[in-house]
Amino acid sequence: MEAETCMTLLPPCRICGDTSSGFHYGVNTCEACKGFFRRALKRETCYTCPHNKNCDVTGNNRNVCGYCRYQKCIKEGMSKKAIKTGRYTHEKRTQNILEVKRIQETQSKKKKVKLRNEPYGNVEKSLCSDGGVVQTGPNGEDLNEVIRMLVETHDKTILVTTRISAGYIEERTRLHSDLLKLKQDMFGKLKTLPPDQYEEILRSTGIDIDNRRVLSLSHCAHVERWVKNWVKFAKTIPGFTGLNMDDQTSLLINSRTEFWLLGAYQGYNPKLDTTMMPNGTCYHKEELKMLYTEEYIELIFHISSILQKSNLLPEEIVILKTICLTYTDRCPLNDRQAVEKIQNLMLVCLEHLIRKNHPPDRWAALMGCSFHMLTIVREIGHAYVMHVGQNGLRKIHMYKENIIRDIMQCGAISAQKLEDLL
Repeated sequence: MEAETCMTLLPPCRICGDTSSGFHYGVNTCEACKGFFRRALKRETCYTCPHNKNCDVTGNNRNVCGYCRYQKCIKEGMSKKAIKTGRYTHEKRTQNILEVKRIQETQSKKKKVKLRNEPYGNVEKSLCSDGGVVQTGPNGEDLNEVIRMLVETHDKTILVTTRISAGYIEERTRLHSDLLKLKQDMFGKLKTLPPDQYEEILRSTGIDIDNRRVLSLSHCAHVERWVKNWVKFAKTIPGFTGLNMDDQTSLLINSRTEFWLLGAYQGYNPKLDTTMMPNGTCYHKEELKMLYTEEYIELIFHISSILQKSNLLPEEIVILKTICLTYTDRCPLNDRQAVEKIQNLMLVCLEHLIRKNHPPDRWAALMGCSFHMLTIVREIGHAYVMHVGQNGLRKIHMYKENIIRDIMQCGAISAQKLEDLL
């Protein structure tokens, strides 16, 4: 009881403003800053500041710059010699008590402020000792850290066109379109053979008359790599690996097409009927029709043109993709509540990002835009299931691994198979 009383009478960490754990190296600090200073004392090389030696190292920014954090430690009085200061003196205890009382009086006047129009749960702006803002999720999650981890893992794992400049995409798709036109000028415009006719010619002559087999093999190889990386990323979503394996499998299978399009839509150029895939490969509509049905390809181009009108930033799209992966209404689930809990956190992260990245007068419009994007990409998911069911994926046999074929066919796969994929 006495220990608890002492803890409540400690002022915030002098370095970052977090909850102080005691008197360390001569200064009231949290455990994180105590550990940082201890490591800094043992460090053989000096820290360097990537900016102007005036970085904010409070709250969630404390790991931004080692140089500025160390300089603040020194400025506040931390030193190796002070480690032997010992227990608090009566004077020091009195100073701490008075300071804590002043902070408590200030905080009583400034109650925790709920985010305006918050539809998703317990996102709070808690006023720190330095006036900064620490934002947490429904169960106390550090939203900035959750977002940082997801975006960092996603960008290391998943190739997307949302990270590629529009100018470069325009240049690549135009070049591919021009090459196709040159080919047509030389040999004439060849109609795309229906799959039945192509298969008959290939079976009777062994000739890949329109290079369709080479195109399919290349595309399948890219899809296989993408599927494996997509599953790996899904495993990093907070709470996902804690779900029943059957639920993990169902969520993945039913979100694959939508998740993919949210990372690829920027590469589609409707004016040129050409697309640049996230791996840099370009295809014309006519080439894609060798792989999928005409209706399906037309729909992808149409939906992509709508998605391109959105103004969401790449990191916001990453969080949008995690939301799309956690829908509970399109497949049977053993623990629907656990999935809803994950999606709720992702929704809170999305709102936090939008509020952080954009001016207040755009918050509502961008949240509405986000939900509109999630709604229209579901159309492509339904279309893909119809496409596979009615027409059969023309290249499905070209996947090397059976589990990839099952995923691409939206077939039922065992949880063990999915686990083996990793």
